Amino acid sequence: MGSSEGGRSAAAVSSADRIRRWRVPEFVGVVVGLAVVSLVQACFSEYEQFVPENNKEGINGFPVGLGAEWCTASDLSSCAIQSESGCCKGMQAGKSPHETVDEFQLWFVYFVIPAAFVAVRQVLAKLGLYRGAASLADVILGLVFCLGLSVTLTDAIKFMVGRPRPNYAALRALVEHGGSNVMSLKAKSIRSFPSGHSSMSMAGMFYVTLVCWGDLSRFAAENKSWRRSLLAYLSICPILISIYVGVSRIRDFWHFQDDVVAGWALGAASAALAVRWVTFSEAFWTGGKTDRYGVVAADDGLLQHKGDNGGGMQLIMGVRDYDSGSDDGEGGGTAVVGGATGDALA
Repeated sequence: MGSSEGGRSAAAVSSADRIRRWRVPEFVGVVVGLAVVSLVQACFSEYEQFVPENNKEGINGFPVGLGAEWCTASDLSSCAIQSESGCCKGMQAGKSPHETVDEFQLWFVYFVIPAAFVAVRQVLAKLGLYRGAASLADVILGLVFCLGLSVTLTDAIKFMVGRPRPNYAALRALVEHGGSNVMSLKAKSIRSFPSGHSSMSMAGMFYVTLVCWGDLSRFAAENKSWRRSLLAYLSICPILISIYVGVSRIRDFWHFQDDVVAGWALGAASAALAVRWVTFSEAFWTGGKTDRYGVVAADDGLLQHKGDNGGGMQLIMGVRDYDSGSDDGEGGGTAVVGGATGDALA
């Protein structure tokens, strides 16, 4: 009777600990919070800055790329009279404006690469080739918070500022003369500040870099100095991808320079907040071993949770079984080995 009650109690403790370790309430809170912000934003009308006529031939008069041609507003407007030019043929063929990094490629940089990093990190941890400084749940939650925050803030600012793009006049001419297949460009033409490509790519890439740097602090002492330096330099590579994305937006006349810089800053801030508040616990920054949930990151990479119940039950979850030699008289309790491995949680 006593053993069955003890088993049920251990199972209950294990389930509660799993929910806490996987940060289920925090996941729900992040998703709900971002959804509420998006709904509030949808209640406001979109703002559009006034564009003087001389600006349509000046700072807002840069061309758009249609196939191999770069077309200004006057090039596209003349298609009503003659249609033999490359710009007119490209518009009539329904070609989309040129983007070095299009929406699909942006989402690959923004989401697929960070998700692949998390997956590879976990596989290497299971193989014993990598020792992270944060659990899998914390890294995933931090990534969700980082990406969600960057998208929400970027869209909200774009919505409120309504800044015309450098190629505003050409986009509007393309909408006017190109038909319904490019009507979505009308809204895009006034969403220049900040650069969404820059903020989203920097959020994903800088988050990967910061997590790598945090992990390096965990096992740096175990590696030779040249190996530490190599890993540190490699972890900077993701930022170079974001820099390339931002520069391409200036080169393609989709953004002004300050749009891109603001986007980079917004994305980097989102990643830094996610890493500081979500991914790594307070103990990581202070050098302690127990995080805000009472979980101890042991030196051998195991996760150990000690209940504060006056020397009662102790729940241990690790990649290998601890010696559960229970009744040693110390603390007057029993050590219970968790059914799941620490790798599944770490």
